[in-house]
Amino acid sequence: MHLSQVGAAAWIVAALALFGAPAVAAADDQTTTTVTTPATQPAHGQTATLTATVDDTTTPAAVPLGSVQFSLDGAPIGSPVALSGHSAQLQTGALRTGTHPVLAKYLPAPGFLGSDGSTSLTVIQATTTTLLRVTPDTTGVAGQDIAIQTTVGPANPLGPPTGSVSYFVNGVRLGDAALDNGVSRRVVELPAFAFTLVAVYPGDGNYTTSSGSASVSVNQAGTVIALTASPNPVVIGQPVAFSLFVNSLDPSNWWPSGVLSSAVDGQAVPGAITLDGDGSTVGFTRTFATAGVHHVTAHFTGDDDFLASDAALDETVTPLTTTPASTRPAAPRALSIKVAPKRDRQAPYRFTVSGTLQLPSTVAKAEGCGGKVTIDAKLKAKRVARKTVSLNSACQFKTTLTAPRKGSISITAAFAGTATIAAVKARAVRVTAG
Repeated sequence: MHLSQVGAAAWIVAALALFGAPAVAAADDQTTTTVTTPATQPAHGQTATLTATVDDTTTPAAVPLGSVQFSLDGAPIGSPVALSGHSAQLQTGALRTGTHPVLAKYLPAPGFLGSDGSTSLTVIQATTTTLLRVTPDTTGVAGQDIAIQTTVGPANPLGPPTGSVSYFVNGVRLGDAALDNGVSRRVVELPAFAFTLVAVYPGDGNYTTSSGSASVSVNQAGTVIALTASPNPVVIGQPVAFSLFVNSLDPSNWWPSGVLSSAVDGQAVPGAITLDGDGSTVGFTRTFATAGVHHVTAHFTGDDDFLASDAALDETVTPLTTTPASTRPAAPRALSIKVAPKRDRQAPYRFTVSGTLQLPSTVAKAEGCGGKVTIDAKLKAKRVARKTVSLNSACQFKTTLTAPRKGSISITAAFAGTATIAAVKARAVRVTAG
């Protein structure tokens, strides 16, 4: 038997017995246990190696035998670890932020007394990174949806960072968006300019704060003018209603702002219109004293956010015929329409369109209330719905249109005319789907 394998007291008793000395009860060796944690504090989600050192304090000292049971936060972790020399080590699982009590309990072999050692382990917040991904990635146009996806990482075995991300555009706070599994999303529409987008993660109890940025250049959006005339052709002296509407080109979602002017045969139409981005349709009425083809133009100046555009059409004017005036259809006063609701947020997007044909004072309802009205719905100058309905005996109509896609919808109605009443078109009404 070697001294290194048993306690000193047990060895002395064994030696006395060998020389015939009377047996004396052996006293187990006293021990001390210390436990240490890494010099570098682990972060949230990391592991740590715990080291226990057991020393024999009896003279002469022996190398302690046995194992060590480690505990964290008052609960055992893992199985007892056998001593190797004077020490035993255990690697913890992923740790949470905070201060954790650590206990090492020496479980002795025969000849040694047990002992405990304790300390504390401080786990600090995990460092984060904030990454922005912007779509479109570098350039867009005014009014376009710019999608910002923010990822706060890195991955952590104890779960991703929680809370919300604050967004800033050129230093101005845009708002907050909650993190979902470490990812936050936000959509913005911006004017034409160069922007720096910043996302700030303020941190939480387990994660540090961090921020990320991205740059995007927003250019002017293209525009298009819808210029129409009703009716066309006409005879000398017959009123013509010209309608003008300016729309933005995809992918912009904004109604253009700027100055819209028009001209007939090179002569400016008085009263240029300043559009303020509300999607309004404007127009003017003109009669022609001479037969022929008359050239009508429209010009939109644009502004900081929108490019200029032009449109043109030819209005054909024919001479008066010998047909008695009484046999020509009478011009109605107007075709009015109403649309409800102004906005339908729930797909499918349904809108009720109703209207009245306003007869001239010289025509009774019994004679003039008849014929067809065609209702069109357009999204960015593309027709998305059409219905044709009949006027009732009160010169009224009502129907429902369904828009298949969300966006700003332009709804118009056109009376086809009869032998008694001339054709007429109503001014467009704007509604929103979605």
